[in-house]
Amino acid sequence: MLNDLRGAAGSAGGDRSALARGLVESVEDGRAKLYLTWQALSARCEYPGLFAEGEYLPLAAEGEKARHLFAFARRLGSTEAVVVVPRLVARLTPDGTPPLGAVWADTHADLSAMPGGAWRDAFTGRRLVATDGRLAAAELFSYFPVSLLFRGE
Repeated sequence: MLNDLRGAAGSAGGDRSALARGLVESVEDGRAKLYLTWQALSARCEYPGLFAEGEYLPLAAEGEKARHLFAFARRLGSTEAVVVVPRLVARLTPDGTPPLGAVWADTHADLSAMPGGAWRDAFTGRRLVATDGRLAAAELFSYFPVSLLFRGE
């Protein structure tokens, strides 16, 4: 299954949004969890110092569904990572659907402690830019219900 995911990710190129969304739509087969684990561990291998020694920065969530969002950042030199994940999902989407897109209303992660610049999402390959120091949860979770963002080198 992992080899199939690697092949699909390779043929998707830099934008793996459709792949990520397809995995979420068939979450019962386990590939979404495997993809998340593979990509997160790959990121950890790519940035070992960031995860082992990087400064931990808690990030605030704001907006209507703020209690359903958890976010933090790691920083080491000019390399930064932001992790944003949903929480209390059964209350957020009681019908069991993945918490994607509009369900997040005006909720956002406050990245004002990490001003400027674009971020690359490890799961979708998409480029995201914080507007006024904020990243909208609806945008973060357009295709995949977890975000792991990187910038710097």
